[in-house]
Amino acid sequence: MRRKRVVATLGALVVVAALGMLASSAGFPPGSRVRIELFELPGPSGAPVGPVRDGLLVDQLVEADPSHWAGSFADGHSLVATYVGVDQATARRALTDAGVSSAVRLEARSVSRADADAVRDLIQGSGLWGSRISGLGFDPYRCVVEVEARRPSLELVRRLEEVTSGSDVPVRIHWQLHAPRAV
Repeated sequence: MRRKRVVATLGALVVVAALGMLASSAGFPPGSRVRIELFELPGPSGAPVGPVRDGLLVDQLVEADPSHWAGSFADGHSLVATYVGVDQATARRALTDAGVSSAVRLEARSVSRADADAVRDLIQGSGLWGSRISGLGFDPYRCVVEVEARRPSLELVRRLEEVTSGSDVPVRIHWQLHAPRAV
């Protein structure tokens, strides 16, 4: 009994070590859009200064035109709205027309919410949802689709590569190393 437990533990360590070796210094295997992440990277945080409704108005803009917006996030004391495929003057004009205050900072991104939603739809339709994947999201700060996976698996990385082939949207996997086993 004790020997099996050691083998299982060593097996888990081998998988984690293999995933670690597979990951490059940037977190993506060579030639891959799927990022392997065994820990959470810190991101922007803070409480934005300015009217609370600015965040709601930016969210409404993203919903109304997801191909030109990626989303928003708090960075220090600034609310940042991310735009895609237009110049900054056009993005600022859209914010002003929507009633957003000038306190909102603008940053250009290369991945729109529409691009991310298309990749999330591909992943949801892949059959991986529920058994191997427990969550999907989008990080507008880093412009990556985020996948929460139940167990480390090179096969999952390969499947996500297959499912998202043809897309330039990066995918970041958060492993839930201590998650209960799916039945």
